[in-house]
Amino acid sequence: MHDGFLFFSIVIPAHNETKYIGTTIASLTQLDYPRERMEVIVVENGSTDGTLETVTACAPAWFKVT
Repeated sequence: MHDGFLFFSIVIPAHNETKYIGTTIASLTQLDYPRERMEVIVVENGSTDGTLETVTACAPAWFKVT
């Protein structure tokens, strides 16, 4: 443990979620938790509605997008 904070991962499966993914990303960036003790992974799998573009535009650099 590091300063009492556990490390954890948040995995977001996203397929055709362009209407909602921006809000989800915004909420996660507001978490009151040390960034170095968590990771956010967005798994985008061939969406046809622009989800990947929305994620790319909204997600901070510390998010992992696959």
